[in-house]
Amino acid sequence: MAMLRVSSYRRQFEEELEWRVQQRLWRAVPLLGSQGQIAILWPLMAPCFEEDNDSLEAQICELEERLAGQQTTSTSDFIEYQTDKPLCVQDQSLCDVEELRRELDYLQEQYEETVQQRTLIQLEREDVDVVTADCLALREQVKFYQEQLAHIEAQHETTVQNMVVPVEGPAAAGREVLEFYNPDITPVSWISRSTIASWLRASRLQSMRRSLQSWRGVVRSWKGVVRSWRGVVRSWRGVVRSWRGVCRIEEMKEQQHDLQVQMREQCGDYEELLGVWWKRRMRGCATCERNRCRPDQAKQPAFGDGCPPYGFDVMPKHNRPKSSIRDPMKLTATARQSFEQM
Repeated sequence: MAMLRVSSYRRQFEEELEWRVQQRLWRAVPLLGSQGQIAILWPLMAPCFEEDNDSLEAQICELEERLAGQQTTSTSDFIEYQTDKPLCVQDQSLCDVEELRRELDYLQEQYEETVQQRTLIQLEREDVDVVTADCLALREQVKFYQEQLAHIEAQHETTVQNMVVPVEGPAAAGREVLEFYNPDITPVSWISRSTIASWLRASRLQSMRRSLQSWRGVVRSWKGVVRSWRGVVRSWRGVVRSWRGVCRIEEMKEQQHDLQVQMREQCGDYEELLGVWWKRRMRGCATCERNRCRPDQAKQPAFGDGCPPYGFDVMPKHNRPKSSIRDPMKLTATARQSFEQM
């Protein structure tokens, strides 16, 4: 008893644990990606389809076994037609399920290909982002250098003009010294690579959100298909139940017909025995009348005086064996044998 209790508790604990895991999986479905949702939903829904198919096959086998014993041609043909109909529907549903599985496999293959292409595109985008960031930085540096060059050219022109114009006094001493502008070669810092990377990440997030919305629509459509097939299975279950009732009614009618035939046969046997008994009774009465007319045979016991005139014993009703009372066919057989001996 203790081992049984431990096993029952263990089974109950395992069932509760499995139920909790399934609840967590159902809660985690909207948080996962499209591939994860398909991977979770398919093994949960496949056993339901298999159980429904097994139950339908078992019900159809039971209906075929019940219909095999029927004798009437019209009802058997009609019921065979009605049983073949759910079989055809089941075959059609199986074909549809196989087509849906093929489509699902094809979609999974396409999804894997798209994922691979997406990864390649993302890698190429990252490379392009790096190159574009470098190009933008170089472009800004070129603009900055062009501005510095224009400033140097303007300053050079002013110095040349000052050198050409004659100047007297202490200012002429500085003509021979030429001042050159020292350009700044520091990179531009107001547009960095981090800002460009943030812009590219935002664009990637938008594209990923759009793809997730499209895959959510696909999953919703598959959910609708599964719900429609569940409704079809439920309707065929009702049809099978109704045909079970029809088969039971047919069986009851056949049993009633068999009982009526047996009762008619037994009534015919009882009527025959009653006629034979009345004939024997009349013969016995005739012999009694003859014996009364003859004085030498007056001591012979008459019919019904306690000693039977024929070769069978008349037993009282309470001393009869139970088998002869319960089985009327045996009683008629024994009575026929006794009358034949007479």
